[in-house]
Amino acid sequence: MYKILNYFIDKENVIITKKWQVALLGLFFIFGIYTIGRFTFIYSDLWLDELLLSMSIVEHSYKGLLSPLKFDQIAPIGFLFLSEFFTTVFGIKEWVLKIVPFLSFLVAIPLLFILCKKLKFTSEVAVITVLLFFFSTFTIRYIGEFKQYISEVFFSLLIINTALCFYSQKNKKSFWLYTIIGTLSIWFSNTAIIVLTTVGIYHIYSHFIVSKKQNINVFIPYLFWGISFLIYYLNFIHDHPTREFMLYFWRGRSFLPPENLYSSEGWIFFLKTLKRLYFFTCRYIIEYPNIFKKIINTKVPNSSYLYLAPICITFITGFISIFKKNKNVLFL
Repeated sequence: MYKILNYFIDKENVIITKKWQVALLGLFFIFGIYTIGRFTFIYSDLWLDELLLSMSIVEHSYKGLLSPLKFDQIAPIGFLFLSEFFTTVFGIKEWVLKIVPFLSFLVAIPLLFILCKKLKFTSEVAVITVLLFFFSTFTIRYIGEFKQYISEVFFSLLIINTALCFYSQKNKKSFWLYTIIGTLSIWFSNTAIIVLTTVGIYHIYSHFIVSKKQNINVFIPYLFWGISFLIYYLNFIHDHPTREFMLYFWRGRSFLPPENLYSSEGWIFFLKTLKRLYFFTCRYIIEYPNIFKKIINTKVPNSSYLYLAPICITFITGFISIFKKNKNVLFL
């Protein structure tokens, strides 16, 4: 699929020009959604981690979901409430638990296409980009899981689309939409705060530095976001009883650095991080450079910032967390 996308970007071919081609593409998407939906609701069984999370939906009311979950499980409150809503409406069945991830997937598809068009991609490149997401093994896997992972993708796309809409229109409707979606997304997505920080920094920078405006109303959305995050953090993140277990769990899988960065585990973590960085990013840049030339050279100002800033913010926050415990990290 990457080779196909690379080919069309390189050759600047135009392939979707006739009605029958659009209709054929539409049928292709419908068949794909049907196949993925059938896999999700019929053939995809709950595994242990999903089963443990589903026990909280079965045993608790909305009020009970506000308390720490059993079996060291964690999920955004909004995701839990939506799942509770669907089980209340349709009953406690395995397929009902998959509704939220599947709906998130369905809405993420047009959001990704809209984002590509906002970034001035051609229709052909936008469609193939959506296909890459559509048939990704990670996407198909997470659609079929009773977990919030595919919902994280949906809210990230929603935030970025809303931000780009606000940047271009700058009217009252887009302003309040930008504010409300950012405020609510914190309760539905664990990674929303990283994406919100990304779009917020860009907006403040362009407002005060680039446009040289002095209107302090620009901070209104971020005041709402900050209050929302503070409430969520104090009630559902700070001093959470599963913190130590989560540190142990993710360190065991080398997704978090060990306490002693100079130990053998620290160097193993460093090497595995480089391997992941190459496998998920650098490898594709080297093998399919035209895709990333298109992204970097897009006509939208500073669009590459939207790709790189979330990664940098994640690294910075992780570094600060490590630095609090080990000041010698500066010497690495």
